[in-house]
Amino acid sequence: MDSEDTAAADAALPFAFGGPPLSGVLRAQPEDFVVVERLGFAPTGAGEHVFLSIEKRGVNTEWLARQLARFAGVQPVAIGYAGLKDRHAVTRQHFTVHLPGKAERDWSGLGLDGVQVLEVTRHARKLPRGALQGNDFVLTLRGISGERSAALQLIDTIARRGVPNAFGAQRFGRDSGNLAMARAMFAGARVERAQRSILLSAARSELFNRVLAARVRAGTWD
Repeated sequence: MDSEDTAAADAALPFAFGGPPLSGVLRAQPEDFVVVERLGFAPTGAGEHVFLSIEKRGVNTEWLARQLARFAGVQPVAIGYAGLKDRHAVTRQHFTVHLPGKAERDWSGLGLDGVQVLEVTRHARKLPRGALQGNDFVLTLRGISGERSAALQLIDTIARRGVPNAFGAQRFGRDSGNLAMARAMFAGARVERAQRSILLSAARSELFNRVLAARVRAGTWD
């Protein structure tokens, strides 16, 4: 499973209902792709973890987690977040910072370009991966062209049958770097413990995409 093969496979993922009837430009600017994380629960308001609601623009989730750890004077493992969010977007998501018995930080002084702390409270536990109800998306397409009637017909088909939902490039890292690192890990290379789950997730997602693509080509995906 090398990165070149993976990039080619990703580009060749088939469409279930033929090609798209419309074309346009997605994410011409970060504001064209807005993601709002929904946890489905409220922070407890007390506990050893600082609970941060953050809006970021053009910023990678993992990078931001490391900056939060540095600002708080803790190890990266002390930072919790429910899921990765796109870098080339405006996203609102939540982080926890484990600060047991430590003085509260002035988070208004975080001072990172593209990062705004919206709310600070406390929570009883670290925010684990996957602990979210879902994400809300607002997408803006620019320069749209194509046949509107065909698009409406396709929307009706999708409403009735759904679509095969493959993992996108975001899951595999820049230039599929997470897959290359996963392959090296499987070959015996040592990686940081905190990174293993990310690499395993990338490998599982690539296998899922390959199986899904085969089923779409065979007409058995649904």
